[in-house]
Amino acid sequence: MGWIKLEKHSDWGHYYYAKEGEGLTEYGTANSSRGIRFKAGTVQVRFPDGKVANKPLKTKEHVEPVSDHASSSRVGSTFYGIEVEVYGIPQWIDLVDLEVDEDTLPVRRRSRP
Repeated sequence: MGWIKLEKHSDWGHYYYAKEGEGLTEYGTANSSRGIRFKAGTVQVRFPDGKVANKPLKTKEHVEPVSDHASSSRVGSTFYGIEVEVYGIPQWIDLVDLEVDEDTLPVRRRSRP
């Protein structure tokens, strides 16, 4: 079991998740091909207070406008996180705000070319 932090990057408005320190190219630029491809499942998380829990991975859609050379379009991304209840109210927590057990991350394997 290895606890890791994830980071989220934007590649022209398309957000992707990567292991901390692995999300950018050697030139410091974003490249979504470096992103983790999640699938449905459960992930083990560690909260800032040290508590550990197994939680279903939840998704949240995010859309934002992206402009380039007077052209504008709307780009969609999927954010990944968990939900916890606080006094009976569901609260979303993005995976970047937690530590995750790398062995429990529900990821799709990349196909070989």
